[in-house]
Amino acid sequence: QHQVGGRVATQEEFPRLHNAIDGLCLSHGIEVPVLRVLDSHSVNIATLSTRKESTLVVTSGTLISLGVVELEGILALALVRMQEPRLIKETQKSFWMTIPLARFFIRNDVETDDILLLDQKSVALTRFPPGLVGALEIADRVGTFVEGSSSTSQLWILDPTAQLATSGHPSPSLRCAALSEL
Repeated sequence: QHQVGGRVATQEEFPRLHNAIDGLCLSHGIEVPVLRVLDSHSVNIATLSTRKESTLVVTSGTLISLGVVELEGILALALVRMQEPRLIKETQKSFWMTIPLARFFIRNDVETDDILLLDQKSVALTRFPPGLVGALEIADRVGTFVEGSSSTSQLWILDPTAQLATSGHPSPSLRCAALSEL
């Protein structure tokens, strides 16, 4: 949390965020993460996990810019990204062939195939691809840049350094095109 920042997202201040994450977690047996909000106009979420707890840091722009369906889609992506391989294996049973993802979770660099596969897995949680597609399209329009994120870019689900030419994340338009194939 200290690397990324943000303030605690209380139920009173952010009921829509809590309702969306609670619904996803309860319906899939996932422990509800700590929720934080970072003041930024961009659409992005950082995922942090330790042995003690998992944390999602959601930009305020995400909450302002996305509707309920899109918010659920992008939160599902964040949950898939921070979960242990147990969730990924359960998701794969009904949607895709089993492909080991352990290398994604222990590596710091970002590979396009891994990100596209995680997008597919998040859609399996919501069973509604247009939610994530809509979130990615809005993120592409609004922007994903997060001030001071160059040292923590691997924690963000969308490229937080989008203003830089050295981005390692696939573009939202590429991700939408891949999801439209489902």
